[in-house]
Amino acid sequence: MKFKYQNRTGGYALLPEGDYKVEVAEFEVGVSNGPKTRGSDVFKLRVREELTGAMIDEQLIFHPASEWKVDCVLRAIGRAPSGAQEMELSEKTFIGGKARVHVVIESYPKNDGATGKSNKIAAWLSPETDQSKHKPSTLQSSEDF
Repeated sequence: MKFKYQNRTGGYALLPEGDYKVEVAEFEVGVSNGPKTRGSDVFKLRVREELTGAMIDEQLIFHPASEWKVDCVLRAIGRAPSGAQEMELSEKTFIGGKARVHVVIESYPKNDGATGKSNKIAAWLSPETDQSKHKPSTLQSSEDF
C-alpha cells in the first residue's frame, strides 16, 4: 500500500470567518440528490487552507440554477478560458488550483439534536478582487438544490 505523507494534523479545525488562501487537494465525481438538482453531475472538491491545513468541502453542481459557481471557481483558481466557450473539465482542471476564498461558519442540526458548526465557502474571490472591499454573496446551501 502506498501512502502520501502530507504533514497533516489530526482532528477537526473550525476556521474563524474570513478570507483564506486555499488549494484544491481532492476531487471526486458524484450525482446530486437535492430536490431541485437530483440526477445532475457534481464535482466534490476538498480544499486545504494554506496555513493550518484545515479542509473545507465544496460542491459544484452542474445544473442551470448553480452552474454560475463553476465559473466563479474556475476564475478564482486562474483556469477560466478567455471569453465564453466550452471546455473539458476533469480532475486535472481543479487539483492544485490555488485561490482566495471567503469562509463563513454555518450551523446545522446534528443527528442527536445538537447544533453542529462547519466551515463553508461563501465566495470564491477573483484574483483581481480587492481584499478589503469584497462583499461575499449570500449563497444557498448546496442541500437546497
